[in-house]
Amino acid sequence: MWKNTVPVAIKIMKQANMRDDFAKEIQNLKCLKHARLIKLLAICSVSEPIYIVTELMRKGNLHSYLNS
Repeated sequence: MWKNTVPVAIKIMKQANMRDDFAKEIQNLKCLKHARLIKLLAICSVSEPIYIVTELMRKGNLHSYLNS
């Protein structure tokens, strides 16, 4: 829970070889702001692993939701 009110999802990057893809995802999330998109709440990149904190998608990931 983010600030005791918003359910969140936390994405973890453990492998150093994924750092470039993760950086691109973070940059995209920072630029996107819309009522219908999940919000980027925080990034923790002080040390390994790196964490991205976003709003929780209650119906799961978009790919699974669209396939159901």
